[in-house]
Amino acid sequence: MLFVLGCGDTARTSHPPTPRTPPCASESECAPGRCDPFQGCVECLFDTDCGEGERCRDRACEPVVSCKSDGDCPAGVCDPTLQQCVDCERDSDCTGPAHCVALRCEPFTPCKSDKDCAGGHCSTTLGECVACVNDGQCGSHEACKNNACITRCKNIVDCPAGDFCGNDGLCVQCLSHLDCPGVYHCAAGSCVLDVCEGASRCSSALDAVLTCSVAGDTLERAACASNQSCVAASAGALCHARNCMPGRWACDATGRYTELCAADGIALAERRDCTESSQVCNAGSCVAQSCEPGRVHCGPAGVMRCDTVGAAESLIEACSKNQFCDPNALACVDHVCAPNALSCVGDVVVACDGMGAALELLADCASMQELCWQGACLPRACRDPFVCVDGDSYACEDNSTRLALATQCGGSAQTHCDDATGTCQANLCEPGGPTCNGEFVTSCNADGSAPNPGGIDCTATGRVCWAGDCLPSICSDPFECKTEALYRCANHGTALVLEKSCPAGTVCDATTGACRSQDCEPNQPACDGNVATQCTASGRGYTGPRTDCAPTGLVCVGGECLPVICTPDAIYCDGSEVRKCDPSGAMFALLDSCSPAEHCSPGQPVCLPNVCAPGTPICDGAKATTCLTDGSGPAPDGTNCTLTQQACERGVCKDLVCAPEQLLCQAGVKDLLRCNSLGTATAPFQTCTAGEHCDGLATPAACAPNLCTPNKNACKGERRAVCNADGSGYSILLADCAASSTVCDLAGSCAASATDELSVSATGGGDASSAFRFLVFHALTTRRLSSLELGLSFQAGSTLTWLAYEADQAVGPYSPVAQSVVSGVSASANAALVTSGPFQVSIAAGKYYLLGVGIPGANSWYGNSALATPVPLSFGQVLGSFSYFPLASMSPPLAGPSSIQVDVSALGGALWARLTSAPP
Repeated sequence: MLFVLGCGDTARTSHPPTPRTPPCASESECAPGRCDPFQGCVECLFDTDCGEGERCRDRACEPVVSCKSDGDCPAGVCDPTLQQCVDCERDSDCTGPAHCVALRCEPFTPCKSDKDCAGGHCSTTLGECVACVNDGQCGSHEACKNNACITRCKNIVDCPAGDFCGNDGLCVQCLSHLDCPGVYHCAAGSCVLDVCEGASRCSSALDAVLTCSVAGDTLERAACASNQSCVAASAGALCHARNCMPGRWACDATGRYTELCAADGIALAERRDCTESSQVCNAGSCVAQSCEPGRVHCGPAGVMRCDTVGAAESLIEACSKNQFCDPNALACVDHVCAPNALSCVGDVVVACDGMGAALELLADCASMQELCWQGACLPRACRDPFVCVDGDSYACEDNSTRLALATQCGGSAQTHCDDATGTCQANLCEPGGPTCNGEFVTSCNADGSAPNPGGIDCTATGRVCWAGDCLPSICSDPFECKTEALYRCANHGTALVLEKSCPAGTVCDATTGACRSQDCEPNQPACDGNVATQCTASGRGYTGPRTDCAPTGLVCVGGECLPVICTPDAIYCDGSEVRKCDPSGAMFALLDSCSPAEHCSPGQPVCLPNVCAPGTPICDGAKATTCLTDGSGPAPDGTNCTLTQQACERGVCKDLVCAPEQLLCQAGVKDLLRCNSLGTATAPFQTCTAGEHCDGLATPAACAPNLCTPNKNACKGERRAVCNADGSGYSILLADCAASSTVCDLAGSCAASATDELSVSATGGGDASSAFRFLVFHALTTRRLSSLELGLSFQAGSTLTWLAYEADQAVGPYSPVAQSVVSGVSASANAALVTSGPFQVSIAAGKYYLLGVGIPGANSWYGNSALATPVPLSFGQVLGSFSYFPLASMSPPLAGPSSIQVDVSALGGALWARLTSAPP
């Protein structure tokens, strides 16, 4: 199997001429070397042409220096992928002015002007000497491309022998891979030595399969899974499941051998027999046997098991703090008791063993007329739940072996201890003092808890007992009235106590025990219900003639019969007044008087602002009518405008001219209009910018970017045309450039390539950190973008990453389709364009693209005031500019993200840009 990396050829000038007669015809002519179709017999073309520990460089074999870091390399740097010492990985690894190309430093001559270049010219963009910068520095039949002079052509006869005429009108060495000899492929018009050869192989770290493309121009890497390694097979390399951990020692299944896993994780590199030293294998090492293989027993932490070879014990069940390991069951079981603790079982003292597994009888307290408490025999202290001692309450606790103070009562002369409840109760009488026991006069017992029995019977003398004395009874009802004062019967009927004096306007009522209001104003006309009469002098009741108001439909108010004029307690409108009726319905109060700009609403009796001007035209829905005279709303009569396919506007029926609220375009009007809510008129809705037109075919209508510049040359696909007056389409269609394999340009011709330049914004901007600057481009015609130029400035010697992303819609997601890294780019002035160099991007009609560049460090972008008006491109539209900021830790070359989402509402003005495109 052959699979090798190429030596790598790169040149900044035109390609070497194709030899008319190959210097060698077959590999057999060059044995033991190789045949290079351009250079003849050489020592090698690829690494596999060299011996073990060698690689092919510049077609000669040289020793390989393995490394893991730069410190392992006597010169150059360490390539982490190849794990080999190389000259460089980036330009900064080279000493002196040089570019890092194919891991080799290629020197160049730095310059500031042509005088620094012997026989060449200075590229101020690159800052180095080149063959040419523009066409004027080449021959009359040549053009400057990629800083090299290339012969112009119309067909193959104009080119040197063996070359071809490319689509761009320049001679190239090849147009496809088939134009190059074996072990070479076509790249940018030149035959370049393949980067690889043969079938697939494994990476140096065995973590991926490397496959060479059919053309030999790409080495594709397919990573193996984390549990796989790459192995070589007859049909090519493949990922194979690992049998062991690479580079680690492990025990075999028997525990006899310790084995070292090979680097590929599949084979064994070494095997040792532990039994030769009377040992066993444990964790990849030979160790002495420490236990009986397979034995299960109880250990301090729980159930233990010895492994199958006797090398180590493992805990198979951990006992919790409330468990012990049962040696018979070989399992963790719950404690029967607290280990080594004394406790009581009834009145018997027992002791728990050290494991908490069993109890042992120590003493029977009952045999000693004692009680058991907390593992000890103690004498009985009480029997009832509570005991009164010296006037205080004590609780019987700890299995009746201890009295504990529950409530302290002895400190108060008004309380005593109740041994039934264990609480302090209020004294019923003063200890030893006179008191009553019913109607008997007696004395209180010593603790004040009850009167002593017996005594003098007060009923024998017609009296009652109160406060330890026989007293006469002077009242029996709860209340009595005296001179408009309310008295309460107290002290068991032996005293009257003043409750309250009744104020003016009230009278004393002993039945209810309260002062109540007078029935009426004394000596004044009054109403007794609905009867007109006279109030008594005391205000309690009525006297004199009586007239019933009900038979005549009247109500009594203030002692006279009056007519009902409103609903009792109701608030109502009377003209422009808001009134409230009193409870009788015979009188009202004025709450509010409405102003001329207000009206009283019967449904909501308050002053409300007028709905309309009284008597003026007004619309009631689709009906044209007038406002009521009080301004409260439209009059019920009027004209229904819908019967005549009209709409009511300000009280008048008007014709419909558009659909209500519809966005629309109107002939002769550039801006977007909107129909009013009735459909009777239009009004400006959005002003279309200088580069937009009103698109009435859109749903809904909207301001859209011009398809072309009004009244100027235009391209409809690849067909030449003339733009109409508003930029929305084409007024004249001319020749189809696609018929001649050319493209339409805005100069009004069919050409091999078209160059479009634009700058929506004349101003610029910048950032202090790295950024990606993109044009957001909508392709209308399928083409091939061959170069991109942008108005930028940045740090001298920067590595720029030119990128292209593609999406199906403007917002994305955008996926990468092309990338080109250019190293050591010189800083540019703000009035110059920076070029991508050759940058091939296939542009498909209808797709959206992000076209731009990643710039490390501080950078700025610029507009071009000479291109103040946005111009449509010959093959699409630039929608604006978009900036994307990479992670701060990312170093050049800036790797573009795998996907980008665009916020269309945040697009800025387009960069100053120039795009060169050709047929696809």
